Parts: sequence; structure tokens; C-alpha cells
Amino acid sequence: MASLVAEVLATSGGLEKEDLSTRMGKISEKVDSVKCDLYSFINRKYKDFNPSFISTIDLHGKVESLSKEISSLTGKIQNDVNSQISSSTHDFHDLSSQLTRTNAVLETLKVLCKVDESLENFSAALSNKEYMTACDLLETVQHQMKLLPRGKVSDMKILKSLKSELRVKQETMIHALSEAWSGAVMWKIPAVKDSDRLDCILTTQLKISRGNKVEDIIRAMCAVNVLNNRLQAFGKKVVDHLFKHIIVLNGVEPAFESTYQFITISLRRKPTKTKHIIPQLLYQHILSVLEKLQQQCLGITVEDKVTGENISLMKMFGDLIWKDLSQYIINHCLVHSIPTSSGQLESYLEVIQATEDFEKTLVKWGLLSKGTSPLLTYARDVNVHFANKKSQDLMVKARSLMISELHNTVDVGDDAPAAKLAKLASTDERDEKTAIADKDVLSEGTLRFPKCKISESIHKLMKLSYETLQEAVTSTTQCAVQLFYTVRNMFELFCEVVPTYHKQNLQQLPQLSALHHNNCMYIAHHLLTLGHQYKTQLPFPLCEGAATMIDLVPIYRKLASDCFLAQMRSQRSQILESLSGAAGFAQLEEDENREKSTRAVNQVLYQLNRLSSVWRDVLPSTVYQKAISTLINMFLQEMISKIIILEDISVNDAHQLSSLMKNVTEKVPPLLKLEESQERVAMELHVSQWTKFTELITVLEANLQEILDRWTDGKGPLAHAMTANEVRNLIRALFQNTEKRAATLAKIKAT
Repeated sequence: MASLVAEVLATSGGLEKEDLSTRMGKISEKVDSVKCDLYSFINRKYKDFNPSFISTIDLHGKVESLSKEISSLTGKIQNDVNSQISSSTHDFHDLSSQLTRTNAVLETLKVLCKVDESLENFSAALSNKEYMTACDLLETVQHQMKLLPRGKVSDMKILKSLKSELRVKQETMIHALSEAWSGAVMWKIPAVKDSDRLDCILTTQLKISRGNKVEDIIRAMCAVNVLNNRLQAFGKKVVDHLFKHIIVLNGVEPAFESTYQFITISLRRKPTKTKHIIPQLLYQHILSVLEKLQQQCLGITVEDKVTGENISLMKMFGDLIWKDLSQYIINHCLVHSIPTSSGQLESYLEVIQATEDFEKTLVKWGLLSKGTSPLLTYARDVNVHFANKKSQDLMVKARSLMISELHNTVDVGDDAPAAKLAKLASTDERDEKTAIADKDVLSEGTLRFPKCKISESIHKLMKLSYETLQEAVTSTTQCAVQLFYTVRNMFELFCEVVPTYHKQNLQQLPQLSALHHNNCMYIAHHLLTLGHQYKTQLPFPLCEGAATMIDLVPIYRKLASDCFLAQMRSQRSQILESLSGAAGFAQLEEDENREKSTRAVNQVLYQLNRLSSVWRDVLPSTVYQKAISTLINMFLQEMISKIIILEDISVNDAHQLSSLMKNVTEKVPPLLKLEESQERVAMELHVSQWTKFTELITVLEANLQEILDRWTDGKGPLAHAMTANEVRNLIRALFQNTEKRAATLAKIKAT
């Protein structure tokens, strides 16, 4: 009976439907069971960290079995059941929905199994140092995780555990690559405290593993996006610990050693006679290092993660180091190769050619992009750099001369005039009507500096300025203009440096103040014609009148006068201070007062003699005579003023005063350094108080009649030297009040 019913039901399709429902229910139960087992396994493995290789294989087997069973059932439904779906839509709709849900769960289980399998294989690949395989497995895991459906699945704890495990694996990968890189590219560098010691610097080494190991590590680092940072750190070390020492430390060059496992790049010392490494040799050293790096680790291409294009590792390396490397080459090599004279500019073409060849090689290797880099631009701008370097060197040299000792002197004034201007313009440049005849030339003494001494350093400074301008007229336009204004800057710098740097000595040492006076006047003398001498040979706009330095002349003359006048005021103060010890030259018959007055006068005479000895051969004769005469005149005037106001002068006082003043008249005239026959005239000419001083001596020794005779009714020599009131005061102080004195005073009246 049962078989008959079954046949009937089978014929009608009812049994098949019941059979499908039963199978679907069983499969769902199996799926739920596998799902629980799988989730429990993954949870234990990635969250609770309880690995089980056997369980993994078993679960994978169950998933595969379920997959085949569902595939069979799906085919059955599609082929057999769907043909009858019109008669039993509701029943089969439920079956299809249940099948879709079951398929979704199954796909999720497949993804999770694939993720677990990839993570398991990752650990094995990493242990075997198969870095690219490990990277591919991580990418597979990331891809599989993206295939998981959104919604409740993404919130599952098991998925969170897998994501956490993925992050751990990624960090593990990065750490492993870092360790592998450190083992394949090994540095030996000195400690920071020893980084400036040459013997320690020479211990620097870079060892790079040979074979494909480094290439595999680099590609893996690129896959996990850490290559750029690692390459940047590597490039900085190459520049700081290899290239920098080769560039900066002259005589240090790279050395290479090859073994079965490693290529070693180190530094060694090679004796050299040059102060700085020449560019041609430096380029060879840098290229030799880069060639080794290219052969061992930089000669590969990697995929750009952003664009997907292949990019040369050498190009990446060049982008990271070239800015710093080129600046080191410019600042510590090319700058020292710039010529210091116009005659060396032609030989500098070799440096330009070497720089071009150097950059062509770097472009060929891929380190540089095609085009002109700052390095080649700098080398080609040699005229600009030559002018800048020349200007800097000149300013440094000029300042060095300005701050050197001033007391080393040279004689000037006997040579030919500084500006030899027999004709102010050549005949062919003038109109024939205004041409100057050959006899119309400047006299031999015109523009000749007076004979004196100047500081040797200033003489060298002036010579340096002429040499610079001479070089300017043979240079390019830009260089000529810059050199001309460098000379101007030198003289402007003098006005700031010398008075400040030598301030104390100029104030305290009379000889140096005299030398500074001469130095400034000597420079001013040359500045009058310095620009004019080269004007016609200099480029525009200098040749149109801009080549002049005459505006600096008043500044220098003021510097000269201010310094020397300050010294004169200082000497005047010292003279007045010395004379203050004479106590007004009163009562010299007393021993104490006489000694004070004698000591005061002798101090002044000693001071004047000392000034004479330091000024006589330094200053021009006219300046010296004027300076010493001014101080003598002030000294005499001070003595006269103190003696004339005395109210009582005894005979002994008069005798002592006369003796003291005669000593002055004997020792002062020789200070002018003239012939004896000229001294009297020179004293009267240069020292306005000399006649008055000698007349005062006469009055101190004369009687009333002799005084009247020299007065001669206001027309005698005494009247020309003193006023009537001064003579009357002296008579009252020297003579007692008698009728004869009264008569004499009556005859000497103020005019």
C-alpha cells in the first residue's frame, strides 16, 4: 500500500516536493552546524589565540561537502521543480528563499575559510622569507574581506577579530621587512660625539647584500607602502655619511670591497696638495658610489600604488637626495672652484663641461629628469659668481687690512703724483678747437701728496683698490660694474670700521691719531681722481659720469680732522692740567712755590717734546708746524694770562719768573724743527703769543724808563704786544707806588 501511494505521489510530483523540503531542511541544519563550528574555530583562533590545524582541515572539508550538496539541490530545483512552479508557486517560493539564504551563508563561510587559509599561508611565507608571497596573501585577505556582505555580518564579533588579526599581520609584515632591510643594508657610522673626528669618520661603512634578496625586500616594502619612508632614511644616510664627507673633507674618497655575500662601501684618506676637492674628481667619486648602489639595490622598477605605473627606484632615490646633494656640491666644492681673477675664467670651462657630463650620466641612470638642474645653472653662471666671490674676497681682505695694526708705517709723497693726469682727455676725444696744446700740461707738483707717513695697511688698501679697478676694465660688463662698486664699498666700510675698531688707541696714542689723520687724507687725495682715471674704460653707466668717488672726499677729510682735533683737545687739557700745579706763578721767591712752577713748566715742555718726537716724522711738515705751534701758543698764552693778573711781584719773584720764561724761550723754538736762523721769524709767524711772551720777559727785567721806551707813546714793540691795561697792571705789581710810577702810568694810557 505504501509503495502504491508513493508511486502515485511521485507521479503527481508531491513526493518530490516533500523530498526536496526534507533535504533542504537537512542541508540548512548542516550549514548551521558548520557555521557554528567555523565561527567557534575562528573565534578561538583569532580572538582567543588557540590555533588548531586539524580543525581547520575538517571544517574546510565540511564546507566543501555542503557546497557540493547545495549545488546538487540547486540543480534539481532549477531543472525539475521550476517546471511545476506554476502549480505550486507558494511552496516552491519558500524553498527558493530558503535556498538563497542558505547560499548567502555558504558564501560567507567560503570567504571566511579563504581568509583563514590566506592568513595561515601568510605566516608560513613570512617564516620562509617569501616576502612578496606574504604581501600577495595579505592583499588576498583584504580583497576577501571586502566580499563579505554588508549588514549584520559586518557587525559580527568574528569579523572584528579577523580585521584585528589582519592589522596584526600587516604590522608583523612591516616589522619583518624592517628587520630584513637592516640585515641586507647594514650601516656602520660613528657616534654623534665622534662625528667630527676624521679617524672616526673613516670607519664609516655601508654593506649591501648581494643577490635578489634586497630586490625582494624593496618590492615587498613598496607593496605595503613603506618604501618611500625607508628610502628617504637611506638616502639621508648616504648623503650625510658618505657624500658629505667626500665633498667637505678634502682627501677623503670612497673605497669598495666585494665578497660573495656583500658589497662594502667605505671611506679612505688620500693625501692631496689642494685645499678643496676639484669638481671633476668629486663627480667621479659620487658616480662611483651611485653606480654601486644602482647595481645592488636601486636598479629596479616598482609599481606606483597611486597611478599603477612602473617607476624607477633610482628616480625615487634622486628625488629624495638631489636637493641636499646639489647644495652640498655647490656650497663646498663649486664655490671654491670659482676663479679669483679674470685670467682663470677660461680654464673654468673645464668645470662647466665636467658638470654637464655629470648631469648627463645622472639623467641616463634615471636619477635626474632631463633638463638643467641648479647645479649646472650655478656652474654656467660663472661670471656672476666670479664677481660675487671677487667682491666678497675683496671686502674680507679690505676689512682685514682695516683692523690690522696702524703703527707699521711707510713713507709717501716722494713718488710720482697718485693721479698722473698730464692731459685730462686724449686729443682724439676732444674737439680740435678746444684741444689743449702739448705745453698746456699740469705742473709736476699738481696732485702730489705731501711727504709724510701713513699706515702700511692703508697703503696696501689703496693699492688693492687700484688693482681691482684695473681688473674691472678688462672684465665683462656685469663684473666691471660690480667690482667698481665693491671698491666704493671698501671705502665706505673704512669709515665705519677703522674709527670704531681703533677707537681707544686713536684717543690715547698721539702717534696713531696723526697716522689716522694722514691715512684719511691720503685716501681722500686718491678719491679725487680715482674714478676719473678709469671712467672711459668702464661700461655704461659708469662711463657716463657714474664712475666717481669724489662724494666720499668730504667724509674722509672730516674723519681726519675730527680725530686729530680730538687729540689736540686732549693734549690741551693735559697742558692746562700741568700748569694748574704752578699755583698761578705767585711768590716764586718761596722754594715750594718755585719748585711747583718749575715742575709744571717742565711737564709741559716734556709733553711738547714727546709730541714733537712722535709727530715730526709722521705728519706733513705744514700740518706738524701748525699743530705744535697751536699747542705752544696755548701754553704761552696760559702762562702770560696767569702772570699778568698777579697783583704783587717782588724783585725776586720777577727774577724767578724771568728765568723760568727764558727757559721756555730756549726750549720751545727747536720744536718747530727749523734752522736756527729761521726760528725767530717762524715763531713770530706761527705762534701769535710769542712776541707778547718775550715782551713780558723784558718788562719783568726792565725799569720804568725802559718800559716807557718800549711803549713809545703806544707805538713801540711793547704796545704792539700788550694792551695799555696789561702794561699798567704789570707796573703796579712790579713797582712801588711812587711819583715816578704814577708818572709812568699816566703816560701809558688806553688807546
